[in-house]
Amino acid sequence: MKLGKITFSNDKENVRFTEDVQLSAINYASISANKMIFAIDAFNQNGESVKRIRNRKNPFEIQRGYLDSDEIEVNLPPGFTIEFLPANYELKGKFGEYKTEIIKKDNNKLIYKRSMFLNKGKYSNKEYDEYRLFREQISRNDNAKIILIKN
Repeated sequence: MKLGKITFSNDKENVRFTEDVQLSAINYASISANKMIFAIDAFNQNGESVKRIRNRKNPFEIQRGYLDSDEIEVNLPPGFTIEFLPANYELKGKFGEYKTEIIKKDNNKLIYKRSMFLNKGKYSNKEYDEYRLFREQISRNDNAKIILIKN
């Protein structure tokens, strides 16, 4: 991976930290026959799984809520066309909101937008499985792949 221009903005008044990173990567995708497969956002996946606890007795707390949003521009390689794009996805519930969107700009450029808002709060033991499922759905969607096919 090769990092290019990196800029940061720390807006303390609005509690907003923004980073803009330009990078290029070699061998980023898996190639099989005439297909190229890759995760559109391999750098900010929510892969943390919440442990399954049967018959949980205690309540739980999300101590720090947050909003995390990404916008990624992907330049597709010449000689390939899109065979499969993940569908836009939206999930809303008491624990927060999650949304992804892929915008096709032209034949060789995609814009991927992802936002995740996690609510802080105290929750009962009976809500734990629902929270675990919420996080599992986010993790599964974050791992969605794009498939390109060689012309």
